[in-house]
Amino acid sequence: MTAFRLLITTLILACFVAGGPACTSDDATSEADSGSTGDGDGDGDGDGDGDGDGDGDDDAGIDECPDGTIVESPAGCLQDDAFCRELPDGRYCTGPSGGGCPGSFSCPTASECAPQLVAPIGGCEPEPRYFWNGYSCLAQSGCDCAGPDCDNGFASEAECTASFAGCAGVGTACGGFAGDTCADDEYCAYVPSLQCGAFDAGSICLPIPDACDGNLDPVCGCDGQTHGNACAAAMARTGVLSFGECD
Repeated sequence: MTAFRLLITTLILACFVAGGPACTSDDATSEADSGSTGDGDGDGDGDGDGDGDGDGDDDAGIDECPDGTIVESPAGCLQDDAFCRELPDGRYCTGPSGGGCPGSFSCPTASECAPQLVAPIGGCEPEPRYFWNGYSCLAQSGCDCAGPDCDNGFASEAECTASFAGCAGVGTACGGFAGDTCADDEYCAYVPSLQCGAFDAGSICLPIPDACDGNLDPVCGCDGQTHGNACAAAMARTGVLSFGECD
């Protein structure tokens, strides 16, 4: 028995001196097996930031988005043939699919991404306001402004772009290099800043409205005809060249 105890004592001392695996505690072994370094975030890198792959992002939610990419808000979701799924942490998972954007977020429609109807008047150059033209945000300024969206401009291009971020790729391109691509129940929604396709400017196809109010606010359409208002021009399948009657 004494010899046995001496053997065990010798082995234990040798183990601690060598630092061998037999001396590893159960807790340390469990930690190593789990891939955690003990910082509590489970990402395996020991810095507590939740970013185990070193890409600068918190990796929480990756398991809930194996089929897509995590974005911070619905505006960052893909649009055409894409899904947009809200994650438990409030971010969104997006990726291509044939099912549109199901879940708690609805993709913006082409009408919601329609170009803003404005036209600057006069040669003044105050601080510009930025307006969405169907593709991007364009700075416009003048002594006055004509059009129903004059009060809906943005102080900066970044603010305008963020507001319409979900509209990238929404709607069929028309006019300019794209040509006449709109369906029979659509029209090419030109606004004055696009000059009805001059210099190969394009717009997007929007549905022809079913009805218009009787508000008289004449516009000159891209068809060279005067229409009662912008809606009436759209019913005639034409965009707006300018506000007021045609010359």
